Amino acid sequence: MRRTIVTLARGSGLAALAGAALVCVAGACSSSSSSSGPTMPPCPTSLQTDTCPSPLPSWKSDVQPLFEAYCLSCHGTGGVAFGQVPLETYQNVFDNRTRAWQQIYQCLMPNLDASVPATSFPTADQRQTMVTWLDPCNAPNN
Repeated sequence: MRRTIVTLARGSGLAALAGAALVCVAGACSSSSSSSGPTMPPCPTSLQTDTCPSPLPSWKSDVQPLFEAYCLSCHGTGGVAFGQVPLETYQNVFDNRTRAWQQIYQCLMPNLDASVPATSFPTADQRQTMVTWLDPCNAPNN
């Protein structure tokens, strides 16, 4: 499977997504759990990703608080994933927007292995805000 993902990425320019997929395939972002452990809420199946709404989501008031609530325990200073994918600042998030979009859209993050309380997962509306701001709105610093 790894070879297939890399081959597709080289041919289609999806290297960033393939890289994120390889990390997931390797088990670093598993959303599985044991039958006695916490479970992630169902992944929303109706997230819209084709148009940027008006008014568009604001980084400062709509999106940054969601990244702070759901991402920084691992992707902030001192977090286990900070060195891999820092998400503390607008620039960090902008630089990692393709990977962040993919992980949030597919409900791969936050994962159950992230030492986050089982109740600390974004709602479908919060995921929609994040993926819309990331793409198709192209992550504006607003």
